[in-house]
Amino acid sequence: MQGRGVILGAFIFLIVTTISMQTAAAQELGNLELSSPKSLPPLDFLNAQTKGKVVIANFWALWCAPCKIEKPMLDKLQADYAKKGLVVLTIADSGAEMEMIREYYASHQLTHLKPAKDTTGEIFGLLEISALPTTLIINKKGQEISRAMGPVDWNDKDVRRVLDKALAE
Repeated sequence: MQGRGVILGAFIFLIVTTISMQTAAAQELGNLELSSPKSLPPLDFLNAQTKGKVVIANFWALWCAPCKIEKPMLDKLQADYAKKGLVVLTIADSGAEMEMIREYYASHQLTHLKPAKDTTGEIFGLLEISALPTTLIINKKGQEISRAMGPVDWNDKDVRRVLDKALAE
């Protein structure tokens, strides 16, 4: 019986920590900086379609309110930057059914984003995704050059400047 209490306590701590991180991050919309390139493990979503392009990999969940705030901005970003060589990938956690994700995209008119999910949770684990939303910017060489934990204002002019710089490299 004590084992269940410990597990329940750990689960509650994880939820409270995640919510606290999301709340703090929501107050810092638009905070995005480039960092030194960091190698990534082999990832299925980095493939022939993304090779030589800057990739925004946005990790989210249907239950995550801050995640949902970003989706229209990411859709607009993909529309605005597709011809510049930017690929926006939104990857849902393994908890949602693909049909629910597709319905969400359709009902919110997210026409420039393609629904995707981490079916096994492996990608979230490999990339040490510990809060949602988390977004990685991956350069043309397939290296992580930025990581944002929490929602980002993708329409912010400073954020767009950071993306323009990444695309120019």
